[in-house]
Amino acid sequence: MKNKYNILKLYFIMFSIFCFGLAENSQKLTNNNLQSLNNSNSRDCNSFTYSCNGGSWQSEISWELSFEGELILYGGSPSEGTFCFEDGNYVLYMYDSYGDGWNGNSWILTNTNDQNIAYCDLSSGNEGSCSFSLGGEIILGCMDEVAENYNSDATVDDGSCEYSCDWWLSGPSFYCNYYVNEYEGGGQYTVNQLINWGYECTCVTDSNTGSNTCDQTECGIQLNYGYTCAELINYGIDCSLCEEENICIASFCGDGYCNDNESPENCSDDCTDFSEIIDSICSYSSNNDLCSELFYEALDSYIESGGGYEEYGEEIYLVFDYLHEFYEGDPYTASVEDICSTCSNESYGCTDVSACNYDPDANVNDGSCEYPEDSDCDCEGNVLDCAGACGGGAIIDNFGICGNNNSLQGAIDL
Repeated sequence: MKNKYNILKLYFIMFSIFCFGLAENSQKLTNNNLQSLNNSNSRDCNSFTYSCNGGSWQSEISWELSFEGELILYGGSPSEGTFCFEDGNYVLYMYDSYGDGWNGNSWILTNTNDQNIAYCDLSSGNEGSCSFSLGGEIILGCMDEVAENYNSDATVDDGSCEYSCDWWLSGPSFYCNYYVNEYEGGGQYTVNQLINWGYECTCVTDSNTGSNTCDQTECGIQLNYGYTCAELINYGIDCSLCEEENICIASFCGDGYCNDNESPENCSDDCTDFSEIIDSICSYSSNNDLCSELFYEALDSYIESGGGYEEYGEEIYLVFDYLHEFYEGDPYTASVEDICSTCSNESYGCTDVSACNYDPDANVNDGSCEYPEDSDCDCEGNVLDCAGACGGGAIIDNFGICGNNNSLQGAIDL
């Protein structure tokens, strides 16, 4: 009975060790930076870096890498890691759960010199494979037989494959072309929209949309529902035609709202020039000895005096929102003196008396001083004559005498 118990106990221990080993290996394989079950230092191998990234819809992507028929790595996108690869033949199996290819993602293997040794992507469909070999002569080139630049001598695909538009439109760009040019007769969507939504749109054009003016485009239609061009562009909608026709501004200027793409300069009907309001308040405050008052108190006084409200309406109360853009403190606790330069005793200008533009009323030098050129003796552009007089007419005559005017007697007297 005891021997039977010991045998059962031995079986239990062996089973536990086996299960623990499977769990440990499983944990390794589910890590994004996967380790091979036989990736030991004793193998003859070289370190390479692999990565899978670069496109959209990455949650749909998965891949498995096998060496001589044995699974050694697998992961998704984005993923990357460093691994010790043996010389031999490798196959990367690529999967896409949606069935429209990898949407710009690619699996790349690089050596320690950052050279691409293998390049694999899934242009369309649910799955595909990519083979490459390590060791021996490396010939980079396109290894896809359906590509226009297929290289039968290449041993490593370098991602240089080029395809015809027929290939793109029947494969990776099929859905983009369908939604742009065929769905409900075409014209419902643009290429830019589909690209922003993650579709592959190589070789797809808007030629069948019939959208020749802004009002025929999705942007023009949505403008009528109160959106701005800036908002629609952020949603991936092409508003280029509306911008060319200046509709982006014209369709909203006059609606009573200062939209994102409007300003006092291009739509004064809707957008208030708050700097103009502040100048009016400052001028009123300095003329009525309110410089030491809080700015909001001066605003109330300004409105009570009959100024501003009739001209600006409720917009005048938004002046504090405008102040937040350039005043570092809290505008509600600021004095008029803090906001208005008209209440300051400081007068800016050139305070250097030797400068050409000296301002006797200035008490703060603003760096605007201007001086004569090095060869000039004054701000009028005059120069010193030979007698040292600024702007004088004395010159050295033929006798070499300054101001002698070639007088023989003057030369003799000298």
